[in-house]
Amino acid sequence: MLFVRSARVTVWMGLASLTWSTVGFCDDGSLSERLPPGAIAVAEWANANALIERAQSSPLLKAAYESEPYRQWTESNNGRKFRGGRAMLEGQLGLNLWDASKRVLGDRGIVAVYPPSEPGGKPEGVLLVRLADDEIGGHLKSRLEALIPLANDKIKSETVDGAWLTTAPDGNRTWVKDRWVVGGTARIVDDVRRRLSETVTDSLAKTLGAKLSGAPAKSDTIVSLAVDPVRIRELLGQARLIPAKLDNPLASLLFGGLTEYAAIGKDVLASLQIRPEGFDLKFDVSGDAGQIDAAHKTLLSTQPLVQPELLPTVPRRLATMTLVRDWATWYRQRDALLEAKVLPEFDKFETGLATFLPGKDFSQDILSLMSGPLTLVFAEQTYPHLPQPPGLQLPAGALVVSLTDAQRGADVFNLFIQTLTSLTNLEAAKQMRQPWLTSAETYKGVTITYARYLEIPKGQALPAIFNAQPASALVGSQYIAASSVELCKDLIDALQSTQKTATTTAATVQRNFELILAPENAAPLVKSNHALIEARGVQEGKTAEQSKSEREFLETILRTQKPLRLSTDVTPTGLTLTLQGGWQ
Repeated sequence: MLFVRSARVTVWMGLASLTWSTVGFCDDGSLSERLPPGAIAVAEWANANALIERAQSSPLLKAAYESEPYRQWTESNNGRKFRGGRAMLEGQLGLNLWDASKRVLGDRGIVAVYPPSEPGGKPEGVLLVRLADDEIGGHLKSRLEALIPLANDKIKSETVDGAWLTTAPDGNRTWVKDRWVVGGTARIVDDVRRRLSETVTDSLAKTLGAKLSGAPAKSDTIVSLAVDPVRIRELLGQARLIPAKLDNPLASLLFGGLTEYAAIGKDVLASLQIRPEGFDLKFDVSGDAGQIDAAHKTLLSTQPLVQPELLPTVPRRLATMTLVRDWATWYRQRDALLEAKVLPEFDKFETGLATFLPGKDFSQDILSLMSGPLTLVFAEQTYPHLPQPPGLQLPAGALVVSLTDAQRGADVFNLFIQTLTSLTNLEAAKQMRQPWLTSAETYKGVTITYARYLEIPKGQALPAIFNAQPASALVGSQYIAASSVELCKDLIDALQSTQKTATTTAATVQRNFELILAPENAAPLVKSNHALIEARGVQEGKTAEQSKSEREFLETILRTQKPLRLSTDVTPTGLTLTLQGGWQ
């Protein structure tokens, strides 16, 4: 029985390796030329060989193999099952999985989804893969064909016109001949088989396939996707694909404009290009801006991009997130953007805010002062105000707000900070710290108001509250509220740099949202807190050596990553989302 179960696993894993695919282009044309028209979604890939080889030789993968967490996993029950299954599959295939992946998936392939052939039926699909060499198809057939009855005696395996054809109980088929593998719904598989050997005048390349992106360089891997949301809405009998009201206020603020275009848009196109040093993932959602209602248009406000980032980098940056929104209108029209069940939370928020800003209406008196970008910034901080860092070192954080009325807006936010400081001073004794006193200094022509301690703190492993030294400043129409004086000064430098650039550079991009993460800058923060991190691991039952190894592996991962940028830009015909990243 054990042999039968093992044989079934081997056969199914082998068949999966034949029919699984990613997506792209090749120099001799798109594989969409080989597929019938009528698909509602199609994805294609090319040159996956470069990606597989890069992953195989990656220093990060080597570090993972040598890490203590991986060693522990290999000795676990799941790890032993994985190693046993891999050894059995490689033994049956006569190839290691890296070589098998490159020979099966390394060239190019395509997957397409079609509407049901009958009303009320399920969508149908097809996978088409061109193998990397002429021998691998026959090799896999010889290794797997005899084991099919052990996996499922209802699977029919036969040789037809020199091709290996398997038919599953549900009628789906897999066809292998020469360098081609076709799998999916029987009628579409048969159609694609015909198209591989005959010249046809109609194909997916003339419709949805024509919207797939272009060919990659030889050293690149590209994945491209095209979806026809108009046809999908017609098939579903729906006016939109995504509800107009979301159940999460944060999701609405971050991506409400994108989801609205996706819900009523004309096209959804995507491409993923993987280069030796990084990747670019891009989604283009097109549609008629005239169909976007007033409430959702508040989520499509933009800021002209006059430099690579909306806010220039600050030293030791960990992350920045910038949102460009019509804040006051979004808040007033929240009932048209959010489900009713989340609206009471806004009332609770306003009640709590009244403690810090008594007599102020949040929408009329606060949000009306905000216009355009709002940016959150986090950075590793230094501690010039302390004799030594606290026991737990936290990132410094800041909020940068664009104001319609600079002085009035600054007064309101300063009132909020002063009230907050006064309330926290009442808790100073419980927090084992001295009360804060308000002071001011001038930095590059800008007045910084900050909190200082009545006496310089002393002692070992100071509490986490000593990470904070609140500071604020007004740079033109930009208000800064920071948790440290150093970050406040860094932001003054950044904003003054932006003002100089804006006078000399013409903007070509209208940015709507931007998130930037800098993992490599987080590695020193992990190292600084190594004692606490390792102690936490010991408390969870790990040995001191295991906890240290896990922390060191985390540092290694962080140091190998280049900054990651996620952004959305508003175009005349829709919205573009871009994700870019890289590795050392």
